[in-house]
Amino acid sequence: VRFILASPAMTGQMIALDSGQHLAWETPDAIGPE
Repeated sequence: VRFILASPAMTGQMIALDSGQHLAWETPDAIGPE
């Protein structure tokens, strides 16, 4: 996060800080026990 704030310019690329949850959002650890 410090790099993002300190950099003079950033591209429009998405920066994911969710450990890959956005790629396969229905992972067993996110669903919970049924």
